[in-house]
Amino acid sequence: MTQVSEPIANQTSEVLPARVVEQLIFLASAKSRQIDKVGGLAGPAIDLNDVAEDFENFTDAIWMSVEAGYISLETQRELKSLSRMLEDMSGPDNARLWLVSGLNAPEWDEVRRKAREILRSDDILDFISNPPKSAGSLIDAIRGDLPSFE
Repeated sequence: MTQVSEPIANQTSEVLPARVVEQLIFLASAKSRQIDKVGGLAGPAIDLNDVAEDFENFTDAIWMSVEAGYISLETQRELKSLSRMLEDMSGPDNARLWLVSGLNAPEWDEVRRKAREILRSDDILDFISNPPKSAGSLIDAIRGDLPSFE
């Protein structure tokens, strides 16, 4: 996953859905792939807390993409629901969930299921298939990471 070099507020309504898709791809990935990425076995290690925080920030700003017609209100609600799931998993009592071994917990199975469901939504699939020019290079870079939906 790429690091966001600009603040969320500077992301355009065309690029925000691409950033959300990038986060969804990780969240929807097979458990083994997530473990490899978080453990640093597949490139630089990814911090699960950063993933959740970025996802929350992007979904908080996605209203701009809804207004621009890139994302539906229904998908926005589903993204917020997933963000709440991640938020409910946080806190000191759930610290174990944010370790590599925590990816084996049923809570993460539910996150993966929900993220896959959102990735299969018509507007997200349409965005991936026909991204606006400003988001095209990011979508091209992450398209190969899309999980299979078997």
